[in-house]
Amino acid sequence: MIDFLVFTLLVFGGMPAVLSQVISYSCGLFNSYILNRKWTFKQSSKAQRSELFRFVLINMLTLLITMKCLLLFSEQLGWSLLISKGGATIIGLGINFIGTKAWVFTAQNG
Repeated sequence: MIDFLVFTLLVFGGMPAVLSQVISYSCGLFNSYILNRKWTFKQSSKAQRSELFRFVLINMLTLLITMKCLLLFSEQLGWSLLISKGGATIIGLGINFIGTKAWVFTAQNG
């Protein structure tokens, strides 16, 4: 939600979509790490640098994919920018969840 809200505010403020995507996605990154670590994947051990590194890598991959999706949906398919952002966000959520569960917050990390 942080990502979508910041994106919407930036775009309606006149910022280009791709730059808005980078900024908005980055705003949600820190919050996502804390919430996913504590709530979604219930990690009780102390956070490791390697865990944070893997989390950032998964999120950078997700950011690149969502940027491509945003451009594809809005420029190639002609969808509205907010519908394109919604579609890219749904795809990003799936990729991010699977990558985070499989590689970042694994059972041996908790």
